[in-house]
Amino acid sequence: MNYVVIPARWSSSRLPGKPLKKIGSKPMIQWVYESCRKSDADFIFIATDSEKIRDQVLEFNGQVIMTSVDHKTGTDRIHEAITKINCYEEDLIINVQGDEPFISHDDINTLIHNYNDDFEMATLYKELKKEDIDDTNTVKISVTDNIATSFSRNFKSSDSIYHHLGIYAYRCEFLKKFVNYEQSENEIRESLEQLRALDNGHQIKAFKSSSTSSFGIDTEEDLIRANETIK
Repeated sequence: MNYVVIPARWSSSRLPGKPLKKIGSKPMIQWVYESCRKSDADFIFIATDSEKIRDQVLEFNGQVIMTSVDHKTGTDRIHEAITKINCYEEDLIINVQGDEPFISHDDINTLIHNYNDDFEMATLYKELKKEDIDDTNTVKISVTDNIATSFSRNFKSSDSIYHHLGIYAYRCEFLKKFVNYEQSENEIRESLEQLRALDNGHQIKAFKSSSTSSFGIDTEEDLIRANETIK
């Protein structure tokens, strides 16, 4: 089985209540959920700490699991959620960030159909625009031979540096291992949980996205851009 799990928390330092911010007539979290539904995933649900988000998800007939407000990262939130559905160790988890309203179902399918046990974690990237090189809200990924070597918000060079997309794939077995690691210094400094995997010696496969339109929503400016995109 494969599961798409969308972590969505209420608190956000840059954009509080972000999952319920409107893009057109729909809340952001609905855009994410509907994109995921077009994929080949067997099950899709949202993991949240907010009753407001839960109620909105139920209103558009989405599947939702309530989780603790104490989780430090989305991956930790996903772990609690999957313990409530009794997933098997070999099941594949696709972690789609709740602030990626334009995530392509083709990208989700890339991870579903290309994941294998030669690596423990996989993610996606796309070309980095010049105007995003110095933008700390844009997460960058360094890729060598289709393997992620580092992630940062502040790479000084654009050579072999790409725009990282907020989506990951891993087995349920690896997720259980991941959450037992302490947060690494790099993870805390960059506020990027995937660095916990690299810092503990795990390889992350990097696939190039087939989409050019996906971008995360971190600021009011991003939200304005998203609304302009759908016009």
